[in-house]
Amino acid sequence: MATPRKRHKTRDADATRQALLDAVHRVLLEQGHTGLRTNEIAREAGKDKSLIRYHFGGLAGLLKAYITEKDYWPTFLARYTPTEPVSATELERVFAGT
Repeated sequence: MATPRKRHKTRDADATRQALLDAVHRVLLEQGHTGLRTNEIAREAGKDKSLIRYHFGGLAGLLKAYITEKDYWPTFLARYTPTEPVSATELERVFAGT
């Protein structure tokens, strides 16, 4: 009688990275910044904690990638680059949308 074959999981590095980034978001919403621990993020993502080091170089790299992905200001500042000195009222109009 033949032995049953093991099913191999398909590996998708991009999906794993995104799952870890999404887990950071969920942990922040549920537990705040005090919950941002490697074990907690890995548990939330359903992944092994060693994948955080493999994909991001550690917890600091994961958090940096999360901030880079979610931060509004770099994309805003890339679009808004004044060519000449700007008055305070002009800055207020741009930032407040008035």
